[in-house]
Amino acid sequence: MEMSRMLLICAMVVACVYAGQKKGMSVKNNDLCDKYTDTSDYASCGVQDDNGNELCYLNTKDHVKCDSVKDCPNFADEKGCKKEHMEYCASGFEGKDLEVYHCANFTTADGFPEGDSMCISTLQLCDGESDCPQRDDEANCPNNK
Repeated sequence: MEMSRMLLICAMVVACVYAGQKKGMSVKNNDLCDKYTDTSDYASCGVQDDNGNELCYLNTKDHVKCDSVKDCPNFADEKGCKKEHMEYCASGFEGKDLEVYHCANFTTADGFPEGDSMCISTLQLCDGESDCPQRDDEANCPNNK
């Protein structure tokens, strides 16, 4: 009797996980587009991982797109977001008591500034991971050689 109860619980967990994936779960940083059956809310980063799989991000206004958080290695989810970035930076990270660092402006393929600058928390400065498109959050750090 105990073994059948365990099997039933395992089956229920697997069914819940599968249902969650079909409905569309949050996309993790550099996630693969082919994991999601409903791609209407997802957009391609325009790059592939080392195995040739297309990377994507959640493309809804109230989630990942234009939230000043890098979800694509090429910042595709943060380009063309000037108004959203200005609002996000001005809100102070939605009421959190954090200091804001304004990243250098995005640049075009020709190297000209686009006038769009996302912001990050100063806690992300010099943390070893580039969070700004121009990598200026990791420049001039005391531990850099």
